[in-house]
Amino acid sequence: MFTKNIKVTAFSVLILGASFFAVALILGASIAKAAGSVSEDVSTPVIENSYALCHDGLDNDNNGTTDMGDRNCAGFATAPETIPDTTNVVVENSYALCHDGLDNDNNGTTDMGDRNCAGFATAPETIPDTINVVVENSYALCHDGLDNDNNGTTDMGDRNCNSFAQEPVATTTPPVVPATPAPSTTSFSSGGSGGSYYGFPTILGTTTGSVLGASVDTDKEAVCGQMFKTYMKKSNKNNNKAEVKKLQKFLNEQIGTKLPITGKFGSQTERAVNVFQTKYLSTVLAPWVEAGLMKKPVATGYFYKTTQYAANKIICSSEIRAFPILK
Repeated sequence: MFTKNIKVTAFSVLILGASFFAVALILGASIAKAAGSVSEDVSTPVIENSYALCHDGLDNDNNGTTDMGDRNCAGFATAPETIPDTTNVVVENSYALCHDGLDNDNNGTTDMGDRNCAGFATAPETIPDTINVVVENSYALCHDGLDNDNNGTTDMGDRNCNSFAQEPVATTTPPVVPATPAPSTTSFSSGGSGGSYYGFPTILGTTTGSVLGASVDTDKEAVCGQMFKTYMKKSNKNNNKAEVKKLQKFLNEQIGTKLPITGKFGSQTERAVNVFQTKYLSTVLAPWVEAGLMKKPVATGYFYKTTQYAANKIICSSEIRAFPILK
């Protein structure tokens, strides 16, 4: 009986030892596996130090906490403010930039939503061109279809034309014409096609020369038919092409220019008119100064009243008597 008990006890001890050995093997394998995993994970930790890492759902630094549960993420609860691009910034400082639909200065606001655009809600007033201004102060200027003073209104729509609704009646007593020296009989050679004017004086006055070999009396009608009938200026859409051609021929003959006979009143023709006006300054420009309508006798390039008068006086002096009314 005693021997049997000893056998049972020895067997039990053997079984118990085997069990402990098995448990030890299992625990050892688990610990080794866990140790290997931890060793593998911590070999390349990524510190949680940005908004992106603290909101990616990962335990980047393998400390057992994720995103905002990680104390390293305490300073990254909210997204950082976007730093504007200052390399391609255009300051919103004009009406155009404040109404183009773009965030030109990259500050996150567009057009009138940008505080820099507070002063550009309305379009700026157009600054008129004061370089080529001709004051609307005569019946002719107030009925030529042009905005001569560049104020945005034309002819009788311009308040400066209120006094020029009716064509003025010529006075019976012509205004005083500045005295001119005795006429010269210098002849002018032709500078272009269409005939020549010979025997007309270089200084305005009476002429007694001849035209194309015929006497003035016999050819008076033909010569006087060449007189100018319209006013002309650069780029005026109402310029008469035939009149411009005639003017270009006239200027070629009178002042020696070589204008192409195109019928277009461009910059070359304007400069030639300036030369003509300066040559006959006492008749063309001085009267405007005396009338208080011009401060200085400066050429305008505008083939207008006194310039036309001077040209027609050269062409047919016997038919030109009354000096034009200036106002």
